[in-house]
Order: sequence, then structure tokens, then C-alpha cells
Amino acid sequence: MPELEQTQPVSGSSNSPRVRRLGPHWRRWHPVESVSLCRELAELLEAGLPLREAIACLQTLGAQRGRAFVLHVAREAVERGELLSDAWRPWAPTDLTMMLEVGAQSGRLAECLRLWSEQTRRRREWRAAMVRAAAYPMLLMVMTLVLQLFILHMILPSMTNMYQMTGATTPESYRLANQFLHVMPVCLLLALAGLMGTVGGVWWLDRRAHNPLHRWIHQTSLGRWFRLQRTAMFASMTAQLVCAGVPILDALSVLQRQGKPRWLAAACKTLRVELLAGNNLASALTGTWDPILSSLMSLTETTGNLSSGLERAAVLLRTRWVRQMEAVMRVLEPVLVSASGGLVAVTMLALLLPMYDLMGAMSTPALMH
Repeated sequence: MPELEQTQPVSGSSNSPRVRRLGPHWRRWHPVESVSLCRELAELLEAGLPLREAIACLQTLGAQRGRAFVLHVAREAVERGELLSDAWRPWAPTDLTMMLEVGAQSGRLAECLRLWSEQTRRRREWRAAMVRAAAYPMLLMVMTLVLQLFILHMILPSMTNMYQMTGATTPESYRLANQFLHVMPVCLLLALAGLMGTVGGVWWLDRRAHNPLHRWIHQTSLGRWFRLQRTAMFASMTAQLVCAGVPILDALSVLQRQGKPRWLAAACKTLRVELLAGNNLASALTGTWDPILSSLMSLTETTGNLSSGLERAAVLLRTRWVRQMEAVMRVLEPVLVSASGGLVAVTMLALLLPMYDLMGAMSTPALMH
């Protein structure tokens, strides 16, 4: 397959009066709708309808304003003889634009749309699994913080007024609990900020550092997680192109020209140089890549099915990522539950026991009288 030409956005599809009038509404095109729209368009094209008639058919079905807008822009572009990738470039994801260009060049637009919708659906399922794994610990930490703030701003002022009205001396445990509740939310927020800063810093360095620093990062747990995620993303995007009939060298060239993310463009450039030098893909995918991908690529050298190997690698690597996160969350959950329970127990004992003593001291004279 020849090298795919770099295309620029077409001015006609983005500067027409209707587009200028409805331009802000493209943001209402929900990402979930993009998957369903591409899948439905692929089904109509596979059924034998020309692109213009398939778009017109989807328009007659009715849709939300954002989806109707992108269909209208696509139909206008096709009627003018422009590419669908140019019509949707201002708001389409980078990988979707890439697949539309590949489909236009290879004549397999339906297959490219179907592959993109399937891969995107799998990525969203993977992200949803990660969110589910981290949801309970995060909710527990938020509830603990809310409970501390509630005690600090609702209960402590009432007890302070009670001590002042009775003229009793404030107990030492009450003062310590008051100081603890003022300091603890700040410490918790600082810990969360430090954790997020550490993760973000390692993430940034993993994509911009030189090879020596890469090796050091990949010895840490965070580095191994990021390497796993990066390898899964590369396998998924490369599998889309190879399944669409693009040779591996051209697929690496397409990913390199996309430029986003930057680490992927740099990695594809290095891999392409290695392949042009006569090395096989398995030996080129060593070092900063997860070793599972190299092992599966070695297996594809005997089977000859590169696209299937890349798809299996992407699924396996994402499954391992989710499994590792779930393992961390299973350890973190009881720790957070114990810490939250201990925090609440110590705080309430420090506040309630002096109050019971005060009530007992106030009721004793009344009983004697």
C-alpha cells in the first residue's frame, strides 16, 4: 500500500454558513454517539449503500442536534467530493481521522469504521473497569473527609458553646481533638495532592525522558504500570491499521505522522528504523515495551497472523492492567476502612467522654439538692 498522504482540513466543510452557525453544537456530539454513529455507518456501507446514501439514510432516522450536525457536514462534504476525514477533522478523535484517511486511500472505509468503533468500545470498557476498581476507595476517602469537616464545623462549635455556658473547664482531650480535626483534613488533602503529583510526574517523565531514566522508571511499580498501558495502546492502534490491510511499515508511518501522543510518534519512528534495518518486530519491541508484546510478536512470526497477535496483545495487556489495579484496591480498601473507623472512634471518644463527665458533674448537685 502506498504511503498515505498528509491531508489538511478542507476550508469548505468548516467555513460554510451552516457550519459557522451551528459550529458550537458539535461539542454536543457525545463520544458514545461517535461509536454508535460509526458502527451504523459501517453497517450501511457493508450492506452496499454508497457513502452519500448511507449518510442520508442516517439523517432520516432522526438524531440529537449534535449528531444531526455532523451528519449534515459529512453529507455536504461528500457532495462536494471531499473526504469524510476532512469534514470531521475539527472535532473527530485523532485515531478516527487516521482510520478515515486509511479507509479513503484503501477503499475499505466500512471496515475501518467498524474496526475503530470496536476498538473504541473496548477501550471505554477498559476505562470503566478501572473506574469501578478505584471507585470504592476514592468514595471512602471522600466520605472520611466530609465526616471530619462535619464534626469540625457542626459538632465542635456546639460543644464549645456548651462548655462556655456551663463555665466548665475545657478538657485536654477536647482541645487535642479540636487541633487534630483542624490538621487532619489538610494532611489528607496534601497526601492526595502528593500522590497525584507523583503519579503525574512519573507519567510525564515516562514519555519525555531519555533511555537511562526510562530504565530507572520502569523498575518502579508506577513505571511498570505506565509501560503496560503504553504497550497496550500501541498494540491497539497498530492492530486497527493492520486489520484494515495496512502493512506494518506503513502503519508505523501513519502513527508517526499523527504526532499525538508524542511518545507514540517517537516510538513508531524508532521501530520503523529498526524494521527497515532488517530486524524483526519481536526484537524491535524490547527495552521500554512490556515483554508480553515481544513474546506474542515472536509467536506471530510462526503463524503469520500479525493483526490477530496485536489484538490479543492489546486485550491481554489491558486485562493485566485492570487486574493489577484491582489487586492494589483490594489491599487499599481494608486499610482505608480501618483508618476511617479508627479516626471516627478516636474523635468521638475524645469528644463524647468529656461531655458525659460534664453531664455527670452537672447532675450530681441537682440530685443531692
